[in-house]
Amino acid sequence: MMDVRVSDNGDVIEERGCCGVLKEELLELRWRVLAVACFLTFGSYYIFDFPGSIGTGSGATIEQNFKVRGKVYTQEMNQLLYSVYSWPNTVLAIFGGVLIDKYLGIRTAMLLFTFLVLFGAFLFWLGVYYTTYPLMLTARVLFGLGGESLSVAQSAYVARWFKHGRGMALAFGITISFARVGSSFNFLFSPKIAKAWSVEMAALVGIFSCLVSFASCFILVLADIYAVRIGYIRPAPQEENKNVMKISDALRLPFAFWILSTICVFCYAAIFPFIGVGKNFFEVKYGYNSDKASGYISAYQFASAAGSPLIGLLVDNVGRNTIWLITASGCFLLLHVLLIVTMIPGLVMTIAMGIA
Repeated sequence: MMDVRVSDNGDVIEERGCCGVLKEELLELRWRVLAVACFLTFGSYYIFDFPGSIGTGSGATIEQNFKVRGKVYTQEMNQLLYSVYSWPNTVLAIFGGVLIDKYLGIRTAMLLFTFLVLFGAFLFWLGVYYTTYPLMLTARVLFGLGGESLSVAQSAYVARWFKHGRGMALAFGITISFARVGSSFNFLFSPKIAKAWSVEMAALVGIFSCLVSFASCFILVLADIYAVRIGYIRPAPQEENKNVMKISDALRLPFAFWILSTICVFCYAAIFPFIGVGKNFFEVKYGYNSDKASGYISAYQFASAAGSPLIGLLVDNVGRNTIWLITASGCFLLLHVLLIVTMIPGLVMTIAMGIA
């Protein structure tokens, strides 16, 4: 909607209203590219929590598949699937960033990392199909080599498109929220697919989710090439033969960066291990059945998906990032204490945790 006013000398001046500005902003190429970029990590987040959604329990799970074939599958073995994913990424995500910045470039890196995720999903399906635990472990390691580095690549790609315009925090919030949609879909649908068909079918759907991410990667690469050619975004440092960041440059990062990184580590430690065992936790403490427990874990993901863009929008407009970070950390502490000492309904707790 246009507002019209007349200047002192009689000229008619048209002023764009809020809706007009918003419409013009959303028609920018970068927002359409962002919609595709959201799918880049959808597959990796969908398959990441397979051990949590279909790993153990009395229903249609990997544990029961192994038991039917006379094999052992314990909670410890299930949690090890998370560990072997995480161990390499304590350092490899850093090297993934260096690969992007110095050697491969954002386009090649995204293709490589999405392929590793896809191949890892395929091997995991084979491991589930043949009830071969070592193959499942290998698949998770391979998936881990690509999964976290792909998230780094996604962040670098989004920053590349938004660093010279408005809405970077909102853009990051949207990508984070959509990733959470991938995780929530896993907890919501994988147990149902396993129950209706088989655990192998649930793992196969994970492969298709990774194929969606692989296809979106090709679209993003083509969009990046086109945008550089028309001058919409600037070439990457590798394309301009400029100096790029080295590993040794990390030693010169400000102290505030290391403090923020430490806070993020402890926040992740407060939430992701719980999500891995949350389904079993709700079954034991609250007596929920498998479907209800999985649904409540997916509520955490949906709440996080809804909250991330809103917080990103607030941060863009209000600032005070540190206050938000302290508030979130305090909420995690309070919620874990309440989970231990109270019987507040699980749905309330997971939604609150997702918003935090």
